[in-house]
Formats: sequence, structure tokens, C-alpha cells
Amino acid sequence: MDFIRILKIIRRYNLLRKEELTIRLKMQNKMKDLKLNLGRLSHILPEIKIPKILKKKEVKEEKPAKLNEEKQLKVKEEKELGYKKYLGYLKDAVYIIMIAISMYGWISTKAKNEAVLETTVKQSTEAIQKIQTFVDKQVELNSKQAEFNGRTAEYMNSHK
Repeated sequence: MDFIRILKIIRRYNLLRKEELTIRLKMQNKMKDLKLNLGRLSHILPEIKIPKILKKKEVKEEKPAKLNEEKQLKVKEEKELGYKKYLGYLKDAVYIIMIAISMYGWISTKAKNEAVLETTVKQSTEAIQKIQTFVDKQVELNSKQAEFNGRTAEYMNSHK
């Protein structure tokens, strides 16, 4: 009995592991799609303007026209770094949201499956009880038939 129980546990574990891997694969595919979409959005959307509150305080702000080329490149690189930094934050937030949504889906699916399983068990139990009453009636009829057959044989033997 323990061996059968262990086999059932192993089979259940394998089913759950398979389900987990399919969910992970789906999540990985969705994350790849999200990464592609974010890349497309970064090319489509205009450059982010950083609010004054988030900008580093500079000693003097000169107009880009008066700066030489090195300073212009430096300013441009800083803007790009700021843009990439906030884009990274955005990506992280989206990943966290996607993970939360996936976990919610997994949990709700699991709860739904458990409810369906519970309903199926109840229906199966009811069906088994109905079959059991039918079998009990059949056994009772068979015993009455056997008793009747015995009496009939007894009667036939006594009247020969």
C-alpha cells in the first residue's frame, strides 16, 4: 500500500512539475514579447524630459550653443544615461507587474482547478453511492432468487 501511495505522490509531483514548467515557459515567452515591445516603444517614444527636481544641481547652466563639442557630447550622454536609467526602472516595474499577474493567474487557476476537482469528487461520490444502492438491491434480489430456486428444486424432488 505504501508503494502505491508513493507512486501516486510521484505521479502528482510530476504533473505539478510539468504544469509549473509550462507556466514558466509561457511567462518567459511573455517576458520576451514584453522586452521586444519595450524596445519598440523606446524607438517610437520621444526622449524623456527629466523634471527639474530629479536633475542634479549644476553650478552653471550654459546654453548648448555656447558649449564646445565635448561638453555638448557630455550633456547628451548624461541625458541618455538618465533616459536609460528611467527606462530601466520602467522595465523593472513592468517585470514585477508581469510576475505578479502571472502569480495571480497561477493562483486563481489552481483555486479554480481545486474547485472543479472538489465538484468532480462530490459528483463521483454521489454516483458511487447510487451504484452501491443498486448493487445492494441486486444482491438482495439474487439471494431471493437463489432461495426461490432452492425451494423450487426441493418441491420438484419431493413430488417425483
